[in-house]
Amino acid sequence: MKKSKVLLLLIILLIMVTPTTLQGEELSVLFQNTVDQGGQIDTYFTFTGHISYNTIDAIRNGITARLVITFQLAKSGGVFGSVKDVIRERIETFNLTYDVWENSFKVLDKNRDTEYLAPGSSDVLSKIQDVVNPVTMSVASIKAEEKLVVRVKIKIQTIKLYPPFGIFLFFFDPWNYESSWLYSDVFTVKKS
Repeated sequence: MKKSKVLLLLIILLIMVTPTTLQGEELSVLFQNTVDQGGQIDTYFTFTGHISYNTIDAIRNGITARLVITFQLAKSGGVFGSVKDVIRERIETFNLTYDVWENSFKVLDKNRDTEYLAPGSSDVLSKIQDVVNPVTMSVASIKAEEKLVVRVKIKIQTIKLYPPFGIFLFFFDPWNYESSWLYSDVFTVKKS
């Protein structure tokens, strides 16, 4: 009995310490620039990294993944890129599936009610980036020379287990992903 508990503990520790090098580079966003268009701003970005191999395999095996990108325009707090108040928010939602007959990924754009085909897993992010860029948000009600920042969070959800089974995903969850908030450089809006 004692040996089985120790063995179970060792298996859980081994799963938790599995090297992340097998997952590829972590999915992230790199902000390129923010352009003031007079009353609105356009923020350009590129994806860096990849969707994990486990998530791609799960999609190829018939699981639908939901990719949610949350953009927020916020007042900069000045301390380590913190934010004071969120002014605007824009959420982009995509469902990712695999079409065996077309031998490609289907990207269903929930915001525009459009479907795109992507031949490879790297093409999925390229297609989403082309559709979303630039991220446009209104700045009409913002004071001149207010310090602003755009931040983004990426979330991929494939499997959601309800209690009591959800405890397993707490220890080992190779399919779902949520980034921390990623920040653009601080910028100001010029008023005429």
